[in-house]
Amino acid sequence: MRRKWIARFLITTVVWLTVGTWLIDDWLGEVAVRFLIWWGVCALLALVLMIFALYDSVTVFREERDRH
Repeated sequence: MRRKWIARFLITTVVWLTVGTWLIDDWLGEVAVRFLIWWGVCALLALVLMIFALYDSVTVFREERDRH
């Protein structure tokens, strides 16, 4: 289940970056606040993704330790 959440956040992050880079780049460039909010959401998504990855790695280590 945790890997499904990681995959969802990864897809969301890639889609968010793609939309902002190619589809709404002109709209984001008009107002600096929009651009900063967009990058803030990018940073937040990336941070959540890193936290999920860290949690997953700790969980895998714990499962392997308990297995042996």
